[in-house]
Amino acid sequence: MNKKWLVFLGSGRFQISSIIKAKSLGYSIISFDMDIHAPGFNLSDLFFNIDIRNYKLILEKISQLKIRPLKYISICNEAGIQSEIILNYLNMNSVSDINEYLNKYLFLTNKYHQRKLFKKHTNFQLPKFQIFNFKNKDNYFNFKNKVILKPSDSSGSRGIIVKNKLSEINKNDFLYVKKYSSDRKVLIEDYINGTEFAVEAFVYKKKVEIILINKKIKRKGTSNTVAEAYFAMTIKDRLFKKIKMATEEILKNLSLLRKGYFHLEYIIDKKEKIYLVEFAGRGPGFHVFDKFIPFLTGYNIIENNLNFLLNKKIEQFNYKNNLYGLMYFFTSKSRKDKVQIKLNIKEKLNNINYEFGLFNNNKNNIKNKFTDEDRLGYLMIKNKNKKKLIENFNLMKKLIKIYWNDW
Repeated sequence: MNKKWLVFLGSGRFQISSIIKAKSLGYSIISFDMDIHAPGFNLSDLFFNIDIRNYKLILEKISQLKIRPLKYISICNEAGIQSEIILNYLNMNSVSDINEYLNKYLFLTNKYHQRKLFKKHTNFQLPKFQIFNFKNKDNYFNFKNKVILKPSDSSGSRGIIVKNKLSEINKNDFLYVKKYSSDRKVLIEDYINGTEFAVEAFVYKKKVEIILINKKIKRKGTSNTVAEAYFAMTIKDRLFKKIKMATEEILKNLSLLRKGYFHLEYIIDKKEKIYLVEFAGRGPGFHVFDKFIPFLTGYNIIENNLNFLLNKKIEQFNYKNNLYGLMYFFTSKSRKDKVQIKLNIKEKLNNINYEFGLFNNNKNNIKNKFTDEDRLGYLMIKNKNKKKLIENFNLMKKLIKIYWNDW
């Protein structure tokens, strides 16, 4: 019997649920990851320690195996999107001008190309933006207020710096941001003051489905760039409809280019003007995709995503956004803390609907709390009543103990 092969581009902790599900559905798995300790390697039939951005080397390995995969898959992984697009194209077509084909999809990962595309094809409000070069810093005089520097193609709040004014940017700031960008380009934008929201959406058969709208609660001491928690809004919330309509407008304009899951981030200022600040052609990371969405909606997103990618029938998404939900992230106190996390349940929890999990083992060496990568674990909780949700969260938080340097 011929095996049905799937190739996973990325085999980290946020891809594990999809690998396990694919195995349970009878598929054989080849996984690639540049991390030799990637947890998905042990779950795969074959694995290779290769940078998933190197599609040529991946293709060479697959050719050596004399395997034609059903699909190359990148789940909640920015780094693998371009390779996924190229390899699936080559899997179904003879070799042509790959660069010309790939250029159509640069907006999925490259922030500068995203902003140019949105400026051209939508009437959407964007922060003022430009490619930044420190050598010519004086030429950026049109940025008169607070600014933010970003790598042109990174994610997870990595490589982000906020400055009160242009003159505060020094060469080390520029080099720090640049090292997180694979194309070595840095983006400068006006810093927008306001409340940030993350939207998870699905485009399928010319329809835009809004899955979740999360208000991002920011962690202190991170220049307002790292989220401490996601608070899932309901249709009762005043801004829900406004954000939903904005997302539908953007994604309908892009639906001819790509289907599937999208992650968008907005900042809404005091005048309720909406600014699009982040966009990704993938599902969200940090277990929002494989944990928080199923927990809150009951939707089997992992299996349905695999079926979608393989052109199989998927279940209709029927969630009515009528539950409040909170996903809270635990982090270390400093760059050098060694920690141990325990959930101490010694009392009745009055039927609190929650889920608790760790991103790594109980004992971790955590670098810092200045990017999303430095999260230790999560607590998810849901309730129809907003006040009750917050009461339950405060109770649960007391039961989760983080021990510092005690082992």
